[in-house]
Amino acid sequence: MGECLRHGTPRAAPRLLALAGLAMALASRASPATPGDAGWADVTAFGAVGDGVTDDTAAFARAAATGKGLRVPRSSAHYKVTSKIRVHGSVHGVGMPEIRMYGADGKESHSIFELRDYDGAGAVFSGLHLNGGWDGAGAAGEWSHLILIKGSRNVTIEHNLLERPYGDCVLVGGEGVPAPSQNVVIRDNELSEPRRCTVALVSAKQVVIERNVHRKRLSNYVSAVDLEPNPNGLDVVNGVSIRDNTFDCAAMAYHGPAVALYDPPGNAGAPQSGNVTVADNRGAWENFFGVVDGSRPWVNVSVSNNRPAPPPQAFHRDQLERRAASQR
Repeated sequence: MGECLRHGTPRAAPRLLALAGLAMALASRASPATPGDAGWADVTAFGAVGDGVTDDTAAFARAAATGKGLRVPRSSAHYKVTSKIRVHGSVHGVGMPEIRMYGADGKESHSIFELRDYDGAGAVFSGLHLNGGWDGAGAAGEWSHLILIKGSRNVTIEHNLLERPYGDCVLVGGEGVPAPSQNVVIRDNELSEPRRCTVALVSAKQVVIERNVHRKRLSNYVSAVDLEPNPNGLDVVNGVSIRDNTFDCAAMAYHGPAVALYDPPGNAGAPQSGNVTVADNRGAWENFFGVVDGSRPWVNVSVSNNRPAPPPQAFHRDQLERRAASQR
């Protein structure tokens, strides 16, 4: 089956040119990390080893505490981390380094990176292989994310392999911060096998999700892309473009859609969510799009030209690295 609208009628979403311009504007806002650059903190200079045995969490935290962007070179194995690392700007991988969470249990404390209250010219997460450590079966929780954006502006997530979080590959909120995140671009990533979602928008405005591979075959929980404010009377999701992505999704529970919109009744009092465009996506799914039963109404939702196609091939690590390198 293809598009399945479960509540309301698709309508034309405004300001599509503004969202397209957002992606272009954010593309050049952060300079790439180069060895010895005083504007970056190389995690190996703060003690990170990357041998897959040493716990590198404290070394990453020391590098992040400088307030600089993080430079993460490829290591002999992978960087082992055991708790959340709060960063204050960009994180750039050189050679597609893997950062792997150990002890994942579904709690937010086992997310990998958190960017909170950022309002600079542009924070970029690029060239990273983040592995959340979900085993494909555990159901202990859903809050261990790979990249957690809270109350931040001007953020780009591109050219990464993000796989196996207990929660979401990317969550944009919100999540205890009153202000929504704004001006966020998620593009050219492989987002693979989360327990929950490839991308979750909880409290967000002006978001572009484009040219990603969304792979969700191990879990039928929630959806691949989920636009779902928390029921707190504050959260809103507004101004979202989901275009030119490729999906490889198993049937979701209760025949749910791969791309779901749900504004819970408990969110009464919050601004109305809407201005969402879902177009030109392709791939494998049972139902592609729907506004979940019981949702508060969404305004200005446009759904068009989303079509089934053979499941996508996985990006190779070297392909993603070449894409990241081309932006340096």
